[in-house]
Amino acid sequence: MEKWTRIRLAAAAVVLALYGTGAAYFRQHSFPNTKVDGVEASYLTPEEAFQRIRKETAEGAVTVSVKDRQYQLPRAEVLSVAEDAPIRQGFAGQNTLLWPLEFFRSHELSSGKNLSFDRVRAEELLEEQGLFQLDIAPVDAKISDYSPESGFTVLPDEDGWRGGRKEIMDAIQEAAVQDALELDLTERFAVKAERSSEDSVLCQLCAEQNALAHHSYILKLGEEERELDGTILSGWLRETRDGGRGLDAAAITAYADALPDQFDAALKTLGAEQGERYIIDTVLFQHILAAKLGVTLPVPETAAQTRAREKSNEKLLKEAQRKAKRAKTPEEAERILAEAEAELVPEPEMLAVRLSSQEERSAGDADTAQSASGAEQTERYDTICLTDGIYIENVESAEAREERRRKAEKQYGPASRSNALIPDDPEEEAETASPSSAERHILAEEEIYIPVIAADPEFQLGYGLDYIDIDIEKQHVILFENGRKIMESDCVTGTPNRARETHKGVFQINYKQRNRVLRGSQRLYASFVNYWMPFDAGIGLHDATWRGQFGGTIYKSSGSHGCVNLPLSFAKKLYKRVYAGETVYVH
Repeated sequence: MEKWTRIRLAAAAVVLALYGTGAAYFRQHSFPNTKVDGVEASYLTPEEAFQRIRKETAEGAVTVSVKDRQYQLPRAEVLSVAEDAPIRQGFAGQNTLLWPLEFFRSHELSSGKNLSFDRVRAEELLEEQGLFQLDIAPVDAKISDYSPESGFTVLPDEDGWRGGRKEIMDAIQEAAVQDALELDLTERFAVKAERSSEDSVLCQLCAEQNALAHHSYILKLGEEERELDGTILSGWLRETRDGGRGLDAAAITAYADALPDQFDAALKTLGAEQGERYIIDTVLFQHILAAKLGVTLPVPETAAQTRAREKSNEKLLKEAQRKAKRAKTPEEAERILAEAEAELVPEPEMLAVRLSSQEERSAGDADTAQSASGAEQTERYDTICLTDGIYIENVESAEAREERRRKAEKQYGPASRSNALIPDDPEEEAETASPSSAERHILAEEEIYIPVIAADPEFQLGYGLDYIDIDIEKQHVILFENGRKIMESDCVTGTPNRARETHKGVFQINYKQRNRVLRGSQRLYASFVNYWMPFDAGIGLHDATWRGQFGGTIYKSSGSHGCVNLPLSFAKKLYKRVYAGETVYVH
């Protein structure tokens, strides 16, 4: 009995000794399973735990990010723990009397560390890495280049970046003392673009460009095919004065004028089959293409209209300059001139622009009433050979003659397919009868059949379907309409010397005038003419009633002063048919 009592007392003494030793130990050390700020800190004195926290704080770097750029601040150089009092207070709060139970518990302590940030050193490091020199301009959203797959798209805008030195350092210090390892300053100092990808005007322009250019057509003539796709069409896009989009009319014309070379073999095959010379109606092709694209082609300014516009602008500027001279201050004079310049009439924009819905409906209705087949276009003339030996005229029907008269009165030009209205609805189908299927043009979804017409051998490409041909060597004038010789006559041109020769080149009828007295330079002569059609300054076509003969070599010894002299009967009929702006080809 006494033996067991002694054993119990001895065991109790050992337990008490162990308990006391543990209590004494944990008064100076942390409990097992202890972490300070997430750092393993079991069985450590406050000093040891503090050093471990300091070491942990000094490891790694603070990473500052701006977009795709990164700047490193080594923590050992810019951060330090200011004091260990919070750790000591945390350890002092341990209940050492219950230390045996703490082996089965987790202990998460906060050092409450007060980090010290070396701002001067951090600024030096960032200066070396170029952060303060970083200045990124924002990029506005814009329309992409053309892609055959997706057409035009709106490329997203990109924020810029710009920050002041103090503001940048304040943000970094704020994050660093909170023990942050990463700091992204991209959004904080972002500079927004002026135009975003959601901009309604930009999106509308993109849609407009796709409507104009994101197409693909197969051009057909006989067995030959060519592709006209968005890669080509997009190259014709131009900006209008009001910021919209249009297609360069000159580029469209150049493309149409190149079609004869591309389809040369097909044209020859068609001519051999039909026993006629065939040419591509390039003007009609442009109207067909315009209809497919839903655009209206611009009307070129005539020489007379150009002179009138320039004269009006000149008058407006001179008046403004006179007013500016009387202005009381330089500012007022500058304002007067600026206002005058704003009122000047600009030359027409030669751009094909999209039709409004109302215009499309009107054009479609007009076309229904005026569309005519190729057969009708070529059969409306009856050939009559006159017997006076001077000229031949192909006389048209009364209905066609009346239509031409109305056009000429309004200076619209001849009532031919050169200016006929074409369907503006791409879904509608219009066919032109012809000697063979190759001449038909069908406004289908993906195909355009190249329109062709029969042309006389003398007709030359490059001057439109309607033009006046003046051959100086042959002393001959021909009026072509739709590639057909309508009228022709012998003539007398200028004496071939520097002072009196008829200039060669491509011109336009400036205007028409009846009963005009023509006076030479220095008033050396005065001639009355019944029909006056100038095309090269003071040089023009007119009747010459004082002459009894025309043609041959008369011009070499008794030529005009530069004008093209015509028989009265021919001049009268020519005057009725030609219009201001019609091409005159002198060669």
